[in-house]
Amino acid sequence: MKTFNLFAMIVLVFLGILSLSLPAAAQTRECQRNRDCGSGQYCSNFQQCRTIGASCRADGDCPRVVDGVRENQICISNVCQLPSCDSNRDCPVTEICKDGRCVVNVEADRDRDGVPDALDTCPSIPNPGQSDWDEDRTGDACDYDDDNDAIPDIDDNCPKYSYAGIMADTDGDGKGDFCDADADNDYVHNLVDNCPLTRNETQDDVDKDGLGDACDDNDADDDEIRDDQDNCPKIKNRDQNDSDSDGIGDVCDSDLDNDRVLNYEDNCVDLANNGQSDSDRDGFGDTCDLCPNQAGGYYKEPDMDGDRTPDSCDFDIDGDQISNEEDNCRIVSNEDQADSDCNGRGDACQSSDGPRIDYCRLNPENRTIGPVIQRPDFSKPLRLPDND
Repeated sequence: MKTFNLFAMIVLVFLGILSLSLPAAAQTRECQRNRDCGSGQYCSNFQQCRTIGASCRADGDCPRVVDGVRENQICISNVCQLPSCDSNRDCPVTEICKDGRCVVNVEADRDRDGVPDALDTCPSIPNPGQSDWDEDRTGDACDYDDDNDAIPDIDDNCPKYSYAGIMADTDGDGKGDFCDADADNDYVHNLVDNCPLTRNETQDDVDKDGLGDACDDNDADDDEIRDDQDNCPKIKNRDQNDSDSDGIGDVCDSDLDNDRVLNYEDNCVDLANNGQSDSDRDGFGDTCDLCPNQAGGYYKEPDMDGDRTPDSCDFDIDGDQISNEEDNCRIVSNEDQADSDCNGRGDACQSSDGPRIDYCRLNPENRTIGPVIQRPDFSKPLRLPDND
């Protein structure tokens, strides 16, 4: 009896020493499933936690029986392990338990948009088109920043166009210039607008340089005078004449004399005459009419003899004291009215080129009497002299 007790004591001491020498990971504990065990362990035969086994390449490399217990180990990540799942509850929401492994559930479709969750760019929000503007694998329907410009779509005036955070909106319509087809709201598409950021419905381009006048800041009329210094920025006028000194050049001034009567209604366009009086009713106001009592006489008309009476109303335009009606040279002063060939044109204005016919010889009745020149009588037939 004493011998048996001694043997039992030795066995108990040996088992105690053995248990102390085993690492904590090798110590078993009761379990029902794998998740009841610690890291690197599995639930063997749904009873005890055991350490994961040997390396492998396929399921066939793993033992089917461990410590006399059927384990049905499989190869997971090149290590023989007990199946990673017992049911779908052991797997992530987008996976299912298949043959002991958690695999993607290609049939799951939580948002019911016809696209499996495993492939859906927005698995919780229906988006059958799967649009993904910035190609970040997050569909536009659930992407808070579609263009990846660090500006949330709710604050972005161009949610699908990234342009370095610039939020310019020229026409203030809430749509950023970068994605606004008509950025200046002038009803002309940016692609054909000669001033895409400056409203200009008429698309005027005086100098034809392709840049509209509304945004051509340098020289819109191409007259070599900067617009900010040009008194007619849209009409070429290098001389910069300004008759009434109102700061508006003559070529673009609708009231040249500043008399509050527009040029097209003013009978003296460049001389102020508010009353518009016109005594002879010739269309020229008395203020600019040097012959106010007879037709003609506008002060800028030609004045051949410089007597300040325009030719249109001057009875003697060449100033030779012979009226236009009696003058044989109306445009050349010739007081003597010499007409050596009696052809009715004074010598002073008759060209010497070509043959001259002596009308005085042909018609003796055409003759000079004193200082008055008798005009030829062209009603009588001419007789050429005999050749003898």
